[in-house]
Amino acid sequence: MKLKLTLFILSLIPLYMFGQNVGVGQSAPTHTLHVTPSGGQDPIRIDGLQLYGMADTSILMVNPATGLVKYILPADLVRVLGLDFVAGPGITISGNTITNTASDVPVVLTGVGSVSITGTYPNFTISATDNVNDADYDPANEFNTGATLTGTMLGITDAGGTQNVDLSTLQDGVDDADNDPANEYNTGATLTGTMLGITDAGGTQNVDLSTLQDGVDDADNDPANEYNTGATLTGTMLEITDAGGTQNVDLSTLQDGVDDADNDPANELNTGATLTGTMLEITDAGGTQNVDLSTLQDGVDDADNDPANEYNTGATLTGTTLEITDAGGTQNVDLSTLQDGVNDADNDPANEYNTGATLTGTTLEIT
Repeated sequence: MKLKLTLFILSLIPLYMFGQNVGVGQSAPTHTLHVTPSGGQDPIRIDGLQLYGMADTSILMVNPATGLVKYILPADLVRVLGLDFVAGPGITISGNTITNTASDVPVVLTGVGSVSITGTYPNFTISATDNVNDADYDPANEFNTGATLTGTMLGITDAGGTQNVDLSTLQDGVDDADNDPANEYNTGATLTGTMLGITDAGGTQNVDLSTLQDGVDDADNDPANEYNTGATLTGTMLEITDAGGTQNVDLSTLQDGVDDADNDPANELNTGATLTGTMLEITDAGGTQNVDLSTLQDGVDDADNDPANEYNTGATLTGTTLEITDAGGTQNVDLSTLQDGVNDADNDPANEYNTGATLTGTTLEIT
């Protein structure tokens, strides 16, 4: 029974054999195995296939136009898919190795300015210099050795010679060639009526101060008749008397509201004061009050009880440096920032004179 069923199933498959060709669904096979499905798009099914490995040398491919199955080498497949590398000039590709076979191109570098380049490709030495050759290892031979001022020309000298700088642009236009700082002093001042006279070596300049008067006419030429001649305090009323009479001032607003009716001025006096450490004790008839003075300390412990050893013992001015000396030594202060930058070397005593003085309102103008 089983044999009959197998033969029946095989009889249902159109299998044709002609010579060495086998046809499945093909009555006239043209190849060793020629499969022509009667319908559908999946004519062949093969189970149990193994995964392609790197050791495999070819891959099966089907041409959909002819239906033929052929193998292709992996390198050819890469080329067909456009994934291969194309070697350019001087480049070779062997398997998965890319080699640069081109000869080296020489590179030439040239220094400019203070940069110098020596050597040849590929070994270069690049040096940067300021073109100054100072090979004596003597830092002292660059010192300035002198400075002179001739007129407005400043000459600065070092081992390389003297360089001159014209300082005339710094002048203030004042010619003072006498080299005498005292001849610009004011030598006198007088007030005649309302006229103020100011005198220096160039003469006297007058300033009218009448506009400063307060409008009070005191023409008796008696300075004594403006004196206060008496002052009394009656209760809280202060009476002040001069030649013009007595003026009263009520001082009641100055009272502190304390009634001290015993008429004994002595019982408010402080009777003692002592300092114990930083505690000040003040005593009067009412008892003793303590005041802590520790907050007044400056943090300096001066326990020698000698007030003289903090005195400054000397002070000198050298150039623009002020030197102050006491028992602790000498401290220096640079006063150069106080200079006004004015050089008054013209030796002319007359060009600093005041040439005029006017009073406009309450503004005094001295020229």
